[in-house]
Amino acid sequence: MAQKKHLYVVDCGSRHTEVHHMVLTGTSVAERAASRLRPSSGRGNMPLGDVLADASYQAEFLPTLQQELTALGWVDGRDNTIFVGATGGVRKLLKAGTVTTAQLSEFEDVLKAALQARQSLIKFAVLTGDEEAQYEFAATQMIFSPMFERAGKSKPFFLSGGGETCQFAYGEPVHMCSLDAPMKEMEQKMRETGYAALSEARAHFETVVDAWWPSSGLPPQLVGSFVGIEMHQDAAQLGFHSAFLTPPEIIAKIDQIEEDLFAQSGDGWEMANKKWGERAKNNWPIGAVAGLRLRAILRKLSESSTIIFAKTAPDASCEVSWPAGLAALAASGRAPF
Repeated sequence: MAQKKHLYVVDCGSRHTEVHHMVLTGTSVAERAASRLRPSSGRGNMPLGDVLADASYQAEFLPTLQQELTALGWVDGRDNTIFVGATGGVRKLLKAGTVTTAQLSEFEDVLKAALQARQSLIKFAVLTGDEEAQYEFAATQMIFSPMFERAGKSKPFFLSGGGETCQFAYGEPVHMCSLDAPMKEMEQKMRETGYAALSEARAHFETVVDAWWPSSGLPPQLVGSFVGIEMHQDAAQLGFHSAFLTPPEIIAKIDQIEEDLFAQSGDGWEMANKKWGERAKNNWPIGAVAGLRLRAILRKLSESSTIIFAKTAPDASCEVSWPAGLAALAASGRAPF
């Protein structure tokens, strides 16, 4: 029987921090559990950028992380690895000079000291956009390839969206790249000016995508079958989730959802309430902006392409995420540790 190894991946995103417990048995991967860090003080979802900027928040982050790891089953041992990975939010802060490599090095030292691991390997890294895309692509292939084959689709490529960046994997051999397309500024404008911000946000993301595309290494038009993951699939939960659709079909749905969100009525608003409950009145700009950013990207896909937005596939043992892709690479001996 193949020996089981345990990989605990701490996903430090731009909006929150999540811990994933992945179990590796030979070359197979299963996700045992996932949990978002929630400090006892109630100070948000602990994105690493905020933690690095506030010593008192960092002092709360470390024991909260240790408690969560323990709750998910971590014990110090040779077959247990902890990988702490920061993504687009921290990349943006590094680029702006708000966070320095010295701060990150100090954080890594404090992290390792706090966890007091004698046998477990502990690794901290700020993922590049291409690395994030590589791990997400590995997860997409592991989880969705059987489903796409059964549906008579081509090899699944992917479109991924985070709070700050969007990742792409396309072509043969596969080309992976990352687009800087942060959402928060447009979210704030929607909260401040309402419907007047709709056309501005739509034009903003179209300009961002069009300016980046020629340097991306992607062809002028993408053709094939795709999975939409992370915040793209989050936006799809408002009305175009879990079905193969073409770009024109999705764009039409997004346009109607935008109208519904601003009017706070109709099917789109009903889905927002189903998704967020009482938080819908605060969270709807997140869905609106994520939809407009996705809409700008969909203009670069052929009308015959098909896309499904989903967290996982039938019979899959985990949800699609960069931590799942990292686990897939670790199971095949290709992880960076």
